[in-house]
Amino acid sequence: LSRKTSEMKLSAIEAIEFDQSFLERILGVGCLNITGRGGGSVIKFHHVSKPINTKHMIENIDWNENEGYG
Repeated sequence: LSRKTSEMKLSAIEAIEFDQSFLERILGVGCLNITGRGGGSVIKFHHVSKPINTKHMIENIDWNENEGYG
């Protein structure tokens, strides 16, 4: 019944890394680790479908257009 959320502004993202085991590569899923500025906060997303595509989509967001977004 509990819930926990983590939020980070798009402009505060410093790095995006992904991990995939051999089985996860076969299944097309993986884990995304998003690190905020200063390295203080890390948000982990498990079982992400096509993690490398998701990583590229986040990296290619137009920050200026979406400043109020995130």
